Amino acid sequence: MTGSWDDQTRTMLLYLESSKGEGSTVRYRVVERFADAQTRMATTYLIDGSNLVKRMEVEYKRATPCPAKAFTIMGG
Repeated sequence: MTGSWDDQTRTMLLYLESSKGEGSTVRYRVVERFADAQTRMATTYLIDGSNLVKRMEVEYKRATPCPAKAFTIMGG
């Protein structure tokens, strides 16, 4: 997995590569946007050649407030 952080858009862009059972490789792109200290949205895409195929979208909402120190790591 490799990734980058865009402080201006508060977005992590991750690339993940893993092996399938038969030895072939599957690649994904994950775009994770931090809306605020309590909410983030992660969208996972399968990379199929030059195409991106949306596989999953997850919205995270914290049940308890985000610790201030943890959020400043991500541009808080």
